[in-house]
Formats: sequence, structure tokens, C-alpha cells
Amino acid sequence: AAPTWPLIVGIWVPGGMFRFAPAAINIIENKITIHFIHRTLAYVLFLAVLIWTFKAYRTLSGSVFFKRTKWMPVTLIFIQVLLGIFTVLKSPGIIPKHWGTFEWLAQFHQVTGMSFLLSMIWMIYLVRPSRGKPM
Repeated sequence: AAPTWPLIVGIWVPGGMFRFAPAAINIIENKITIHFIHRTLAYVLFLAVLIWTFKAYRTLSGSVFFKRTKWMPVTLIFIQVLLGIFTVLKSPGIIPKHWGTFEWLAQFHQVTGMSFLLSMIWMIYLVRPSRGKPM
């Protein structure tokens, strides 16, 4: 639907994003709207992780595990963004019923997304306040 980057079909905010009625159906049925939302969330998440990483590296306290693994989220989100870009650019080469470069990139994009989520859960676990002494 939108095999270009950084623009979506040649424009930052493409027209026709809410052409279906009712308007809410565009979020699940309109491929251009889905691309726009996906990319916008990716940019926001990437920026948020950069800010978090900057703050994490300025933090002097923290456990040994935190100090050793605080680089993981930003590395994974960077790989995630690159895989997303390459996947979009490779999408015009999709051949039905054939497993090719697009499919591999898309799968790695998904696996990296899940790994990023797990790294953030790990960070939350490491920075959460202690809940008292274990039993």
C-alpha cells in the first residue's frame, strides 16, 4: 500500500486516510491509515526510547543488571526501525506463495519487536521499587 520511506506514497500525511464511513473503520480497513499510524507510533516510540536511554545513562545508581543491560532497548528499537524501513522498501517485490526477502525482513521485524518489548519489561522489573523483604 505504501512502499516508500520516509514519505507515504510521496507525502508526509497522505490524503484519503479517512475515506471510509464510519470514520473509525479506517483504523482497521484503510491500509494507508494503518501505515500512517504504524509509522507515527514508531517515530514516537523511537524518540521516547532515545530520551529514556539518555536518562538511563545519566543515572548513577542502579543494580549491576541495570548497568549492564540499559543499552538493550535502544539497540533493539534501532534494529526494529531499520528492519521496518527495509521491509517497506522491499514490499514491491512480494511474490505470492513465495518466501522471499520481504517475508524474512517482516519476520525479523516482528521478532525484534517482541524482543524490544521484553527488554522494556526487564527494565521495568529492574527499576521498580522494592516491595519489602522476601518471605
